Amino acid sequence: MTETSSFHKDIEDLQSETKRINGKPYTTGRKPSKFNDTVTDELCTRLCEGESLKSICMDEHMPTQGTVMRWIGESESFAQRYARARSMQAELMANEIIEIADDGTNDWMEKHNDKGEAVGWRVNGEAVQRSKLRLEARKWAAAKLLPKKYGERVEVEHSGEVASVGETDTRQLARAVLQVFSENGNDEPDQDDEESEA
Repeated sequence: MTETSSFHKDIEDLQSETKRINGKPYTTGRKPSKFNDTVTDELCTRLCEGESLKSICMDEHMPTQGTVMRWIGESESFAQRYARARSMQAELMANEIIEIADDGTNDWMEKHNDKGEAVGWRVNGEAVQRSKLRLEARKWAAAKLLPKKYGERVEVEHSGEVASVGETDTRQLARAVLQVFSENGNDEPDQDDEESEA
């Protein structure tokens, strides 16, 4: 075997190997770039089930995230389906918040003395902090995906009057400004001066 053919064989071997990223197979094969209803249906279903767009797009038969964004911009019907899928994903996250909060599994650890005998229980701080992180991540994501429903509510309180400025109000404002000028020692313009300039 020549050096060149050996090199090509090595390249082919590398290209055929399946890599694993986050436990999922990943190859350098071609990903779909043309709009495809079958692919978009699966994508939206998996979003509804709580999977992230990034993890979906890591599958070989799914498009890249950039392609999905392009499809959203090009197809109004897909953009609507994608938005509905994201709304459903936010609802799923809100439901998961309750489940995570109610799940006390691993919150307590058995405490042992020097002899290895169980002497009581102690809080498993790592598990509790991890649960808090999971709660906060879901709250944040749900608030971003459905801000009207799960976002921070900002109340604006207004006291006072709101007045529209009409022609009469404008004249009153002009008189008030002139009065302030005269009280501060500034001369108000004479009517004769204004007429002669005009």
